[in-house]
Amino acid sequence: MLKPSDLLQDVQLRLSTMACPSCRTRGLDLRIRCDLDVNECLYLAICEDCSAEYWIDRDTLPDGMGDICRVCGSAHCSLTLSCDAMTHRCAYGVSFTPCPH
Repeated sequence: MLKPSDLLQDVQLRLSTMACPSCRTRGLDLRIRCDLDVNECLYLAICEDCSAEYWIDRDTLPDGMGDICRVCGSAHCSLTLSCDAMTHRCAYGVSFTPCPH
C-alpha cells in the first residue's frame, strides 16, 4: 500500500511515462487544485499537447496489497494507473502473480 506521502511522487512518475488516452502523446502532467470548496485537493492528469484533463480517483488505491509470502516476504503484486478517454478518469488497479514458494 502506498503511504499518503508517497502518493504524489508515485502519480507524477507514472503519469510522466503514460500516453494521453485522447491524442496518444506520451507524458501527462500532474496538476493539483486546492482552490475548490471541498475538503481534499483535486488531482488532475493533463496532457500538455491536447489539454485533455483526467481526474485521478485516489479512492481506487487498495487498502492492502494482498497476503505476504512467509518465505520471500513479497506480496507479488503490481500497482497500475490507467486513464480512460471516455470517462476522463484515472484509476489505480492491482494485479497479482502467484508466488513460487
